[in-house]
Amino acid sequence: MNFRWLIILFCLILFCLQSCVTGRDNVKNKNIATEYFNIAEKYLELKDYTKAASYYKEAMKDKDIYISAYYKLGRCYVLAKNWAEAESIYKDFLSKDPENTDLALSLAYIYAMRGNLEEASGMYLDLVNKNPSNVSILKNYIAVLLANKNTASAKEQLAILKERFPDDTDFEKIEKAIETVEKEAVEKETVEKEAETKTSTNETVDKKDK
Repeated sequence: MNFRWLIILFCLILFCLQSCVTGRDNVKNKNIATEYFNIAEKYLELKDYTKAASYYKEAMKDKDIYISAYYKLGRCYVLAKNWAEAESIYKDFLSKDPENTDLALSLAYIYAMRGNLEEASGMYLDLVNKNPSNVSILKNYIAVLLANKNTASAKEQLAILKERFPDDTDFEKIEKAIETVEKEAVEKETVEKEAETKTSTNETVDKKDK
């Protein structure tokens, strides 16, 4: 899948570093689970996400740091681009805290990266409606619409972007992205029609030969 037009989404990787989840600071200092947690943190710093995930799972066996470790496990899966596992964890967190915007943004990002663009678009639309003063969410929504080749809706949202945030500097970039997606769609349609015409011609020739 072509994600060239996810021009803003890269910013959302920050959710892994910034989102707050209740209980994440309830880490005690003197037990084996905490040691597992600390080891996982070290592996996370080293970007060894597989080992980090395994130690977070061990840390989750302690109820006092379960939520902290579970959250970090989800973060690990995102950084490792293990979208299926990440989706499961963030959906679980969001079900328990449905008004948490950070969690909703995280899950929308995960949907987009999995290629589930319809689901991502729906979540972003809801987030845009709930956060009308957040320019980043609106631009992310436009980016997902473009990744889904929905240029009509992208144009509508761009008009909203211009109205709400007239000083934004990304108008030209987004307009060019829309033009490129539209051009690619026309080119694809032309190629498909030419292929259909060629097939039809070949079938006619075959019939005459018979």
